[in-house]
Amino acid sequence: MNAADPHEGMQMSGGAEHHHHHMTASQMKVESEHMWFLVVGIGIALFKLLRDSEVWNRSFVPFLWPSLIGVLGLLLIVYAE
Repeated sequence: MNAADPHEGMQMSGGAEHHHHHMTASQMKVESEHMWFLVVGIGIALFKLLRDSEVWNRSFVPFLWPSLIGVLGLLLIVYAE
């Protein structure tokens, strides 16, 4: 494998119009972790928006977005690439 071409030796599905890489287990794990970052990040933004706009003002709403920031912190601690 040549260091200049990091894609050398990667298996790709056939066909001129299809260009899909087969992902390894570690790549699928990283993709899954990034998806959780996305989900938690959207939750943070959504609950912060609800808190700041006071549209849905229940007693537990002020604690939702800080709790999700804690969850995001834990996800970042256990993140391994």
